[in-house]
Formats: sequence, structure tokens, C-alpha cells
Amino acid sequence: MNNSEMDSAGRNVRRLLNDAALLYKHERLPSALLLLLCAIDALAPRITGYGRVGERYIAFLTDRLHNYPGPGVKLVKVQIPKTGEMLDFAHIIYTYMRNPIVHEGQALDVRTGTLIAHVVLDFEDKSLVCRSDDPSDRVIVGADWLIGRLFTILYHELDNA
Repeated sequence: MNNSEMDSAGRNVRRLLNDAALLYKHERLPSALLLLLCAIDALAPRITGYGRVGERYIAFLTDRLHNYPGPGVKLVKVQIPKTGEMLDFAHIIYTYMRNPIVHEGQALDVRTGTLIAHVVLDFEDKSLVCRSDDPSDRVIVGADWLIGRLFTILYHELDNA
């Protein structure tokens, strides 16, 4: 990308982040998360180069999660109880969150009893980072924690580009 294209992409991503912040302020967490996941889609090729969407998305997030610029828990790998797989959290975000949310419109809310997902989100527990739920064989991620982490990563990336 040339500088003009990068500036335009940066403005578009910042617009997504501002809209996500407004939704977050009004407690519209699933919609805020959707915009943050889209902002990663928009920013990843600018940083990691073009290629397959999943590869560049996971590469971008893996690096940012390993080198997280803020305080708090660094969640790098998580075991999926049902399959026993130990996966990078970036892979979990892409495969088990981004794809169902973006492509199927799912909220992945833990309180929805009909979900069969391996990974779900808890939109109410503000202190939750991540936990394994033995009876349901699911990983439950704190939506508030995840949204905060993604905001920090994306703003940090834009401010230091």
C-alpha cells in the first residue's frame, strides 16, 4: 500500500473504532465487538501484507496478543475442552468468534441455551477473562475483557503506524 492508501485505511479503521466506542458506551457489546472484529480485518492486510484472510488475521492478532501494549492478563493459548486442542487465542478469536459473528450473525452469548459453540462470550460478567466450563465443554470468554483488549490493540496500532 502507498502512503495515501494507508492513511485512508487508517481513517476508515479509526471510524470503525469510534463507532464501536459509541456502541460500547451504550452497552451494545455484541455490536461493538462486531465492529472491532471488522476493524482487525481492515487493518491486518496493511500490517501483515495481503494473503488469505485467516492467515493475515491470525498473524496480526498473534503478534499483538503476544506483545500486548497494556496492563493485565496476557491470554496467549487456550485449551478447547471438547477437542483437547491447545490453540493460540488469535486462532480462537478468528475461528470461533469472528467467523460465526461476522458470517452467521451469532452473538455467541453464553446465556443463549441453544448454542453448540466451543467458545462463547459472557456479556454480563465484567471481571471474567476466560474460563473453561466442564459440564458444557466450552470456553467462556469475558466479552468486556475481550472488547477492551481489542480496543487497546487497535488504537495502539493506529497511533504507532
